[in-house]
Amino acid sequence: MSFVERLKQFISRPLLQQRRGSILTHEKLKVVQERIRYHFKDITLLEQALVHRSYLGNSNQNSIQSNERLEFLGDAVLDLIISEVIYKTDSNACEGTLTKKKCNLVSGKMLSKIAYELGLGDFIIMSENEERSGGRSRPSILEDTFEALLGAIYLDGGLIAATSFLRPILLDKINTIIIHHPLNNSKSELLEFVQKYALGTLQYIVEREEGPDHKKVFHVAVYLNNKRLAMGKGSSKKLAEQNAARFAIDQLKRNQQLNGVQNGLFSQ
Repeated sequence: MSFVERLKQFISRPLLQQRRGSILTHEKLKVVQERIRYHFKDITLLEQALVHRSYLGNSNQNSIQSNERLEFLGDAVLDLIISEVIYKTDSNACEGTLTKKKCNLVSGKMLSKIAYELGLGDFIIMSENEERSGGRSRPSILEDTFEALLGAIYLDGGLIAATSFLRPILLDKINTIIIHHPLNNSKSELLEFVQKYALGTLQYIVEREEGPDHKKVFHVAVYLNNKRLAMGKGSSKKLAEQNAARFAIDQLKRNQQLNGVQNGLFSQ
């Protein structure tokens, strides 16, 4: 069994073991599938992709899971598809340029915009408190739901289905998006800086979460060669990563000015 097949089993096993009725009505499930132009063979995957974690506290159905696991998978699938497309369509671009393009296309702002245009907020299964606080239009929730939906489509139909889903809403618009939606991306700037001076490997880790679901704050640390470089916080993981990267750039540049590229963090 391949790694991808084992991953699919790992992600989907708890859902497939569930024995429960549908959360959404048949009509709503039909409408959301029409909007995304994909019809599920396993409808429970679609339902799980739409379950926000706030719903779990009010539900007596212990077998129900939130969409966070599917979000994790969808994020990876999105990175793979986007990376392959821009790699093949821009054969002369260096790694730094490809990274900037990818970060632009998978930014939280871009994904939440697509989710809003698809009307996903109408179908998210959430608590009444979350809904009253504006959860159906909250960018971080829309972004997470979009990634979870992509993860669900991947499990249901594979990479071809996931790519087909993305094509009309994102892949066919890549050039237009890059031109009209410039992004000041601290993560790509930090990566370029680290690569320029051959400093090592970067890693982003969510160290803690604070606050209720409708006001969640993520604290993310960026590590350079397993040494914590800076912290950042934000209302989504992607925003917290951007802030951590921005602080890390400032720190590295100050270090460069004080010590030169041959000393301290810049020693080869």
